[in-house]
Amino acid sequence: MERWPAHGPGARARRAHRRDPGRTGIRCRQHSDAARGRGDLMDARTYLFVPGNRPERFVKALASGADAVVLDLEDAVAPPAKGEARDAVAQWCDEITAHDRARLVVRINDAHSSAFADDLRLLRHAGVAGVMLPKAESAAHVQAVRAAVPDARVLALVESARGAAAAHEVAGADGVVRLVFGTLDYALDLDLDTTDGIEGLSHAASMLAIASRVAGLAAPVAGVTPQIDDEQRLLADLAWARRHGFGAKLCIHPRQVAPLHAALAPSAAALDWARRVIAAETASPGAAQLDGRSAMPATIIDSAIFQGIFSSDEMRHVWSDENRTQKYLDIEAALAKVQGRLGLIPQEAADEIVSHCKLEQIDVGLLRQQTERVGYPILGVVSQLNALCRDKLGEYCHWGATTQDITDTATVLQIREALAIVERELAAISSAMARHAKTHRDTPMIGRSNLQQAIPVTFGYKMAGLLSAIERHRERLAQLKERVLVGEFAGAAGTLASLEKGAMQTQAGLCAELDLKQPVIAWHTIRDNIAEVGAFLGLVGGTLGKLSMDVKLMMQTEVGEVYEPFAHGRGSSSTMPQKRNPISSCYIHAAISVVRQHAAALMDAMVADHERSTGPWEIEWIVLPEAFCLMAGALKQSRFVLEGLEVDAKAMRRNIDLTHGLVMSEAVMMGLGPYIGREYAHDLVYDICRDAVKQQRPLLDLLAEHPEIKRHLDRAALARLCDPANYLGQSGVMVDRVLATLR
Repeated sequence: MERWPAHGPGARARRAHRRDPGRTGIRCRQHSDAARGRGDLMDARTYLFVPGNRPERFVKALASGADAVVLDLEDAVAPPAKGEARDAVAQWCDEITAHDRARLVVRINDAHSSAFADDLRLLRHAGVAGVMLPKAESAAHVQAVRAAVPDARVLALVESARGAAAAHEVAGADGVVRLVFGTLDYALDLDLDTTDGIEGLSHAASMLAIASRVAGLAAPVAGVTPQIDDEQRLLADLAWARRHGFGAKLCIHPRQVAPLHAALAPSAAALDWARRVIAAETASPGAAQLDGRSAMPATIIDSAIFQGIFSSDEMRHVWSDENRTQKYLDIEAALAKVQGRLGLIPQEAADEIVSHCKLEQIDVGLLRQQTERVGYPILGVVSQLNALCRDKLGEYCHWGATTQDITDTATVLQIREALAIVERELAAISSAMARHAKTHRDTPMIGRSNLQQAIPVTFGYKMAGLLSAIERHRERLAQLKERVLVGEFAGAAGTLASLEKGAMQTQAGLCAELDLKQPVIAWHTIRDNIAEVGAFLGLVGGTLGKLSMDVKLMMQTEVGEVYEPFAHGRGSSSTMPQKRNPISSCYIHAAISVVRQHAAALMDAMVADHERSTGPWEIEWIVLPEAFCLMAGALKQSRFVLEGLEVDAKAMRRNIDLTHGLVMSEAVMMGLGPYIGREYAHDLVYDICRDAVKQQRPLLDLLAEHPEIKRHLDRAALARLCDPANYLGQSGVMVDRVLATLR
């Protein structure tokens, strides 16, 4: 028999009053409400499951270090034991402090389960606001929980195709604080084979991440890793989840918690920077200075408001000061390792230099001052490394290198990381376009020429055209990397005269250490490789711009053939409530327009003087980071549009019929050509089209009435010629050919 309804906040208050007469039941409840703030559940990195019928494990779970503990009444508890589990959960919640209750989440049984109502009664009496709702497939499921427990903070567990399809609806439901991806059950629902990889989960994962972002929720929670003794698999699963926009992970064993927290922890440099920002803001609210600079962002890329629209955290990190400085250090470390092995510098010096090539050992404020004084950061980095090394061993740092060697190689390393992001996003965009091309292979729509209706095509054909361009970009990228991912180590004027011996061996070893190709000759002022990167980004931007332009035009009220993904309030107007603006397409257009201009700037940077240039080189420092960051934003917005694009096939057909058959005039002309000649057929059909417009009658009727035409084609033949479905040409074949080329 379940005894827990006799417990609850009232019973807790009476016992608390007996222990401390100064504390009232009201105070207890207020303390509990304050303690279980929404932020704890939204910001948790790890959620550790513990079976609800194993109370001996509850305390251990709290002590595990997990940010949140999930008392499981669903999968981990057999049906006969569910009542016992509810009793155990209720009793324990009654005994622990409000602070501990704030870390608890109860996974109840799903809304269709016979145990659902009993679980909700438990929640009302236990004072636990965190609720994990399994098999969440609609806002109605969430509302059922909130109706029973009005202050419930719901973690909606998406475990099915229906749940993934309803991700936006569920994420926007009142009371939902986070989405959770039940990967195992989702894979079962779709009969996915995850033995050799989890790529099949990618689409749903992206849908959850996008829905969370649109709804203003914290990044979603990734599913469990069943292999509790395989830390490598655990961290690989986490890395996959992070790449898909997830910010936390479910755990099924305490030993999984610490590795996850370590992997999710910010770097020492990032923590130091954050502390200094907070200190600066505290000292001077609203106009903080950090390292002599304003801490307030001045560009759209770094804006706290716009940064998620026009770029991505991942790409901003690639081009951050922290990452670039670490790249300098990585190169100096690699150089020391190679020269130590070759005997060009003492091995002791090499080991000492390598031991200090860590960003947290660099004084960034001092580096800024050194850079402003010298003009370049490399000398400042080398100077600080030298000072960090014992017994003057740092004197061997930067042996035989020049500033541009380190700078160019660091740029190439950053480009490699940035191109990996571009490559991944292009693959996702390709997949989404391919899905539309296949689904709408035979969906007729009107083709347009000079913004006028032309002849029928299919929506699949339109998507396949864009897809073919994306695939060419992916091919270009593979070729591009062969030419661009090349190191630089050539000394003052490119001749490596600084090293009397071992020069070419050092160059080869350094490039091998960094996994870059060895240059055939110095490229200090031969910049076609960097300019090609800009040109590539410009080409990709052009294709994304074409996509955004077509979506904008097809979203016009008078057209209404496709729509960007819908979320409540997205794309709305401040004064016209009826509007649904193509907001992502606008962002894409703006971002890629600037990217294309930056491509031109990189062409200007090619015009360099002699063996070391005076100014053109620095153009790259300005435009490369911004070009890549804006491209990341355009790719992210394009992927969002394509993965959630709403296609209205009925509107497409309606628009074909707007002209009452005039768009089929070419088909009629070609049908008449064999009888009366193509040129005369053109003029005849032209005149009949003008009459159809004047008389506002269907083209077919006037054709069928024309005496000369009747001698060659009866009304049935003309009707076949006027049927858009019969005049799609080779659209379907071309779609198939494009799909057949996919990797």
